[in-house]
Amino acid sequence: METRDIVLESTSGKLQRISELHPAYLPLQYPLLFPYGEDGFRLNIPIGFEDSTARKRKNVTMREYFAFRILERRWEAPTITRSGRLFHQFLVDAYTMIESSRLRYLWLNQKKLRSSSYAAIQKAATRAGAKMAEQGSRIFIPATFTGGKRPEILCRVFKMKLDNLIGELTKKNASLFGPVATVMYTIEFQKRGMPHAHILVFMEKGSKFPTADDIDKIISAEIPDKTVDPDLYVIVGDCMMHGPCGAAKKDNVCMVNGKCSKMFPKPLNIRTSIDANGFPAYMRRIDGRFIEKNGIRLDNGFVVPYNRDLMLRYRAHMNVE
Repeated sequence: METRDIVLESTSGKLQRISELHPAYLPLQYPLLFPYGEDGFRLNIPIGFEDSTARKRKNVTMREYFAFRILERRWEAPTITRSGRLFHQFLVDAYTMIESSRLRYLWLNQKKLRSSSYAAIQKAATRAGAKMAEQGSRIFIPATFTGGKRPEILCRVFKMKLDNLIGELTKKNASLFGPVATVMYTIEFQKRGMPHAHILVFMEKGSKFPTADDIDKIISAEIPDKTVDPDLYVIVGDCMMHGPCGAAKKDNVCMVNGKCSKMFPKPLNIRTSIDANGFPAYMRRIDGRFIEKNGIRLDNGFVVPYNRDLMLRYRAHMNVE
């Protein structure tokens, strides 16, 4: 593996190369953060206390060392955490060292990894005529490794759809909603590991949607007609129906103190209106349409607002407000 090229000049004037694991690396790289020249991280630092759990590991890990260094403690000067941009550089350096250490472990412990499933892939490649030995050494990175090359297929598809969506929103004269000035978004991961994005779109002046009629052109909160729009009916049923919750299912995750925390079902309205604070109440008519979930019929009051074109294009949960 390629290593960092860390060169020191000794008092004799000669150059010397050291590893990032050398205890002198951090105090020499960050003399302002280690003003007394105390040692940085080194291998085999003892934990320093009696472990009642009788665990096998008796030494401090690199992650534990850096977690200890960046924690502010009483009666100790917070030199590292109060050093501004140098602290940021220190954090990046620490993260790089930790990830390099993890990769080095994977490199040296390939036989211990659970790689039995790759045997079938290699056999299939051999049957197809491919010579796996000519492809170089294969290093298998576990799916648990952050930033590895084997993320879940769901995350890959999510990233492809997100990139395509942002591209469609920012196209000049071809945006889904009209001329867009700016798009901002952030990606979050739920407790189960599934990603979702919060996207904020700023429209150009003169291209906004100030009236209820304008909102109805791009947002719907009703169940589509199954005979007229069968594809959209299926997608909305799969992705855009909240619940069942409330009295029908009191143990749903959205229930707090006997009420839906997302305020479903929403009140039914003949037409879209905008209240005094600028928030819309979407059109949710009593039209007799319903979608059955877990044996319970859900009407328009349980529909999460959506855009028809986005639903048909991406076939995913996309709440548009």
